[in-house]
Amino acid sequence: MNGRGWRRTRLLLVLVVFLAWAGAGDVYARHVAQRELATRVHERVPEAKSITAKISSLPFVGRLVFQGKVGEVALPPPASRRATS
Repeated sequence: MNGRGWRRTRLLLVLVVFLAWAGAGDVYARHVAQRELATRVHERVPEAKSITAKISSLPFVGRLVFQGKVGEVALPPPASRRATS
């Protein structure tokens, strides 16, 4: 490969690594927000011992920064997660 080909390959590699890093950061930030939301709900409603929060928003950070909102937030009640027999 000539010098120009190596530069393109390096640029592409840097771009792929950056996008992977940004995607992982976005997933981690959403996970932290879900955990914090579940904790706050549990603090206000102590009976909700095993509450989980689900935020459906991709990209999470981008929407939050530029729109000030996320796609959808769900707090399913514990009974709805149990299997019915």
